[in-house]
Amino acid sequence: MVSRPTASAPAPVPVPRPVVLVGVLVLLEAAVCVLLAGWGVVDLVRGVTTAPGVAVFLVVAGLAVAAVLVASVRALRDGRRGGRAPVVTWQLLQAATALTLVRALPAPAVWAAWAALAVAVVVGVAMMTRPVVVHTVPQARG
Repeated sequence: MVSRPTASAPAPVPVPRPVVLVGVLVLLEAAVCVLLAGWGVVDLVRGVTTAPGVAVFLVVAGLAVAAVLVASVRALRDGRRGGRAPVVTWQLLQAATALTLVRALPAPAVWAAWAALAVAVVVGVAMMTRPVVVHTVPQARG
């Protein structure tokens, strides 16, 4: 019998730890967006909201942001650079919002704003590290 050469699949590129850290934190942010959208749906169903049109928009926007964040994490994991811009943009928007809320919220609730700010800073800094950039720019790998 003649043996045929088998086509070997390219070896998977290991995902650097900073990319894993970014992925976990960004997926956590996406989960929070989904939870807040769910809260908005509950308020709509219960009739608590006074502006249903605004509530529907916020629910849809929250779910859209969550979807973009999840897609961005998948792109980062796969080594595609297309995931970097949405993640960094979201961190900038989140940090600006958190800074505003730190000054506006009462003492018991301000911890959530500080947590959002901390996550935005950690993810933003991690996105600029060499392992993340090298993992998401094919020319830099090799």
